[in-house]
Amino acid sequence: MKVMNTINFDAIFLIGPQGSGKGTQGKVLAKKLGFFYWEMGAILREEAKKDTLFGKKVKDLINAGQLLEDEELFRVLQMELPEVIKHKRILFDGVPRTVPQGVNLIHYLQQNGFTKFGAINMMFQKRSP
Repeated sequence: MKVMNTINFDAIFLIGPQGSGKGTQGKVLAKKLGFFYWEMGAILREEAKKDTLFGKKVKDLINAGQLLEDEELFRVLQMELPEVIKHKRILFDGVPRTVPQGVNLIHYLQQNGFTKFGAINMMFQKRSP
């Protein structure tokens, strides 16, 4: 993967469907660019292991292949972001997934000094047999 080392973003959002390679490519890209890599899926899997009502709900949604509602996702972000934003360059994997999530996440980051944002949409095509 050829990557420009002049990327001038504070935060990059890596978006795409499950199985599109976000995790694999995101880790490589973050390392090459010197970004902190933050994966929403890993955070949710950890939350699902907790013996709480919210943890059980997250586990049930994951097992059903469904996404968290925006409000539920914001709850997770509010717990995680204060620590995450200590890193001044962040690659977000798997968030935002909806427009309201994006608006709220960017607003939060702007309030904390982040000004330049980029997005990469991971798309793939099925190979013909």
